[in-house]
Amino acid sequence: GGLGVQRARLTRYWLRRLGYVDADVPVAACLAPGKEVCIMPDGVPSEKEAHLFQGTSKERAATDLFVTLADLYKGRLNVLVTGPISTLGNAVKDGLDAARMQRGIAKLHIQGQAVVGEGGKLEPDYLAFNLSENDKSKAVFEHLRDHLPFKLLGKHAAYKVTLTREDFMGWDVAAGTNTITNLANQGLAAFRRDMPDVFYRVYPVPEGKRGEDQWFKALSHISHPYQSLLAVAANRPNLFNPVRVPNPAVPGGGGDHLLIGMKDEGKCQVIDAAKAHEELCRAVKMSSKRMAAIDMRGALDKRKKAKQP
Repeated sequence: GGLGVQRARLTRYWLRRLGYVDADVPVAACLAPGKEVCIMPDGVPSEKEAHLFQGTSKERAATDLFVTLADLYKGRLNVLVTGPISTLGNAVKDGLDAARMQRGIAKLHIQGQAVVGEGGKLEPDYLAFNLSENDKSKAVFEHLRDHLPFKLLGKHAAYKVTLTREDFMGWDVAAGTNTITNLANQGLAAFRRDMPDVFYRVYPVPEGKRGEDQWFKALSHISHPYQSLLAVAANRPNLFNPVRVPNPAVPGGGGDHLLIGMKDEGKCQVIDAAKAHEELCRAVKMSSKRMAAIDMRGALDKRKKAKQP
């Protein structure tokens, strides 16, 4: 949430770096409020050049895209919610659109936490990260939980997997750039600048190594990958052992909700943190190599054109 247009432009930038054609992957801007920080590397297209999905209005573009995709991929649409749930909440608050989402979505993967409430129904955990927009979260759970399975990945699972500076540097080697590590540096630098006390609680860098040219190199880790681990859980379910919550409205087990890392206990349903880390790194490295190959082809094409009379 926050800076939705900039985030949409950044999404288009990375999709193009990975070789995806604009017409094949629509992108819309969510204008819900949120954190006003978005690191933009060189080369990010302007709002016009990003060819963002327009919808019936700029304010409703993201919601309209959601509903359009639900109609297009009826019963087959897998949704990953890796930020505030605003857009989906807006879509299901309208009765007609809610019915279309119920028919269209096959499974809903959410970065966030939940609890089991009265009657065995799944309820959003408002005290946990990501599901703090109470009216939107409540709408999503009330309108969808009885119609399709939810898979939630909580923060305690993310804490089991650690990404280091060496991981980021390895991806840059595969991509033939230093962009990935530099963006991590810039993002953490903003965190360090805006909330230094919180930053150094999360990243306990020794006081003697907190200088401008020292702190990043002294980090023992860069992140516990919350958003990307949700993608791993969606695509490699064998790496997790979720808690199953029977869905009273869908008997037979097919509609059970799956919870990973709701509590800080044991392995937090992450069967093997090392294998989860390996899978995440493999996926990013593969994407890095793909970007390198695309950049190389682009450079060769430019050279050929330059040699033409």
